Amino acid sequence: MAACPTQDELAPYVAEYWAQGWTVVPNVFTKAEAEGLADALLDITGEEQAAELEKNGELRNDGQTDLGPDGTAVPRKTGAPYHKRAVFKDLATDGRLRGVAATMLRKPTGMTKIFSDQAFCKGPEVGGAKPVHQDNFYFGIDSSDHVITCWTALDDTDVGNGCMRLVTGAFKNGIVSHHKTYKDETSPHFDWDADEETFDASLEVPVLVPAGATLCWHGAALHGSHANTSDRWRRAWAVHFVSEEATMDGDPTPVAQSCSAYDDEVAARL
Repeated sequence: MAACPTQDELAPYVAEYWAQGWTVVPNVFTKAEAEGLADALLDITGEEQAAELEKNGELRNDGQTDLGPDGTAVPRKTGAPYHKRAVFKDLATDGRLRGVAATMLRKPTGMTKIFSDQAFCKGPEVGGAKPVHQDNFYFGIDSSDHVITCWTALDDTDVGNGCMRLVTGAFKNGIVSHHKTYKDETSPHFDWDADEETFDASLEVPVLVPAGATLCWHGAALHGSHANTSDRWRRAWAVHFVSEEATMDGDPTPVAQSCSAYDDEVAARL
């Protein structure tokens, strides 16, 4: 088990986070822990694809599956792995990830709550691109300063296997307009894609993250990824945190009060 980084150790990463909208914290988890999560992720998606095949008789090019030109199907994502395998829950609640999130948000650990989590796959040579977007465009938290995504690489990521790409500094402009982009002409699935005129694409940089490291980004950070053109997997686990002050849609009730499906169990571990 990797040691939880101290606030002093995290200080330069906090400064970078608030300067550019993202930072990479190394060695949050060990390589062995990342490998265990990657294996659990493929177990989950394998079960979900089997259920989809039984239900529909085929796998579709949608939000959960990527289809290659030859019909090869690979998993794309799963929602809430925290609730599907104990290993995700255990590592989400052992204090390391939450400590990183709280320190980035400049909040006490007890004032930072898990909002949601999801895990992503880019299969070898098939895993597709994800358009540039902002997480808080989806979430709708009133202040993006109160939202952070902690994206942990489960494989070493690089340009070849579709590493994350962040638009440096763009978070300072707040939430921008997005439009729908469909996966292909036959798929009903779409992603939200930030309008091109809302950001400077020349500021987009590939972010190489080794397995076990955590890429943290601001709720308004513009990010996306290219397709996996390599013969390697690119798997990752994203845990989204909010501060206790976070509100939604102008409702003064803190969003954290609706996070009990995660946080009751987090509190029990800390």
